[in-house]
Amino acid sequence: HFCVESLVEALKRHVKAFERFGFFKAIMLGGLEPDRWPSIPEDDWLRKALDGKTPVGLFGGCEVIIHNGPVFTEEEYELTRELVGKGETPRAEFSWMRTYLTEKATGKLVAEMTLQSMNVKSTIEGYSELRAKSDALVASSKL
Repeated sequence: HFCVESLVEALKRHVKAFERFGFFKAIMLGGLEPDRWPSIPEDDWLRKALDGKTPVGLFGGCEVIIHNGPVFTEEEYELTRELVGKGETPRAEFSWMRTYLTEKATGKLVAEMTLQSMNVKSTIEGYSELRAKSDALVASSKL
């Protein structure tokens, strides 16, 4: 629904434009910090084998939904992320992450983004061997 008072109030504040990549990265991707996942001791062999190397990564599909926008420059927001899917093609592994942007003060959902990230298999030396070892460990693990 359209409310003139809300429009007038919104025009008094600085609005962030979603088409600006800097905003997109800083807000919905969480800035320059990479995702941090809990360390799993069973993956120590893989971290050692990779020796800090990472595959070439690409963004795939992206969907942004504005629920209660616009997004204001002076407002404080919180991000919540969840892994909603993963898979692979013959040349890449991919994951789908959903990020929720909420107002810090009220908890109101402002926007959400679903983003596909892909890692190119051929950019990791020895990928096939590493993958075979990982698959064998998963197959033999107790669930």
